[in-house]
Amino acid sequence: MEIKNLLSLRKRRSERPTGLRRTSATAPPRFQFKTRRLDRSSGVPGVHAPEQMRQVLARERFDCDRAGTTLSLLAFFIPIGAACEGWSQLASVLSWRVPRSEAVGLLGADHLGVVLPDTSIADAHAIAREVLDAVAEQHECEFDYAVLVYPSHEFAAQADDDGADKPEEPLNAHPMEALFALPMPSWKRLIDIVGSAIGLVLLSPLLLVVSLAIKLSSPGPIFFVQDREGIGGRRFKIFKLRTMHVDAEQQKSDLHELNERDGPAFKIRNDPRATRLGRVLRKTCIDELPQLWNVVKGDMSLVGPRPLPWEESRACARWHRRRLDVAPGLTCTWQLHGEIGMPFDVWMRMDIDYVENYCLWTDVKLVLQTMWRILLMRASH
Repeated sequence: MEIKNLLSLRKRRSERPTGLRRTSATAPPRFQFKTRRLDRSSGVPGVHAPEQMRQVLARERFDCDRAGTTLSLLAFFIPIGAACEGWSQLASVLSWRVPRSEAVGLLGADHLGVVLPDTSIADAHAIAREVLDAVAEQHECEFDYAVLVYPSHEFAAQADDDGADKPEEPLNAHPMEALFALPMPSWKRLIDIVGSAIGLVLLSPLLLVVSLAIKLSSPGPIFFVQDREGIGGRRFKIFKLRTMHVDAEQQKSDLHELNERDGPAFKIRNDPRATRLGRVLRKTCIDELPQLWNVVKGDMSLVGPRPLPWEESRACARWHRRRLDVAPGLTCTWQLHGEIGMPFDVWMRMDIDYVENYCLWTDVKLVLQTMWRILLMRASH
């Protein structure tokens, strides 16, 4: 299975002295789990194939969420070719250095990884240096490495709150969430492209008329653009027709006592910030139609957990973030069967149930039910 949304970890090819080097903080690794396996003739025990490493990471994330601990992952770049033959030595050192042999294995064609449960970022770097020093005693090969951390959103929030207590030289760490993202089936992407493209063409006259009405009825832009968190924790910009006054975001802090949802989400049934036209657009879900462009781009799917605003999503509990294992969608189970006063945890469980059990028939049924509900003007908002 292929992970496409991480930036590549590039080996520095110029001015590389003999020795070992830590990767820069701006270069997280790219892993492709569906790749070659280690040569069985290498004689390196305890090194697993990429798919097995995916299963190990999923199991450790579950344990990490339940115990409230930190999960670290070391990713060593493996130089391929005759210039360096020390990768087998690296694998051997990892096998005996890490007590859990199932936590050592391939992360992709050119990365060897080790999963470190309940290990801080500082300790992960210390283990990496120890391993690399052991390899350097027998080989003059050099390996880059990176540390990935889970949950990264809690680590980032803690780093922001530390203030003056931050170390002078920040530790190199990258988010791990993208590794848990599930690849989108070809049938799902095909339905997304065809369905959203047809929808944009057929609905373009309606969008043109509504856009003109928004411009004439209230000052401000036609579209509302907001940062949301998508698959694997990736930030993207969502597009909606503007239904509120231009200063709606500034008024949000003054309306928290009217919030009808628990948890980090914010929703008011009769939002005073909405324009007269905006209330109609929200009731009929017409304001969501520009998100068909997000579907075409691949930021979203027709069916999937609704993407939360960036700040709300980052404030979710750990287990809530499993909804980010698939692409967010225009509609999902909660939009059809949920209510605005439903507990936030129940909403999250409905989303995670979709993530774990969705299939072609589930998506088709949810799309048809959503269209019927919109036609009846009983959309859940």
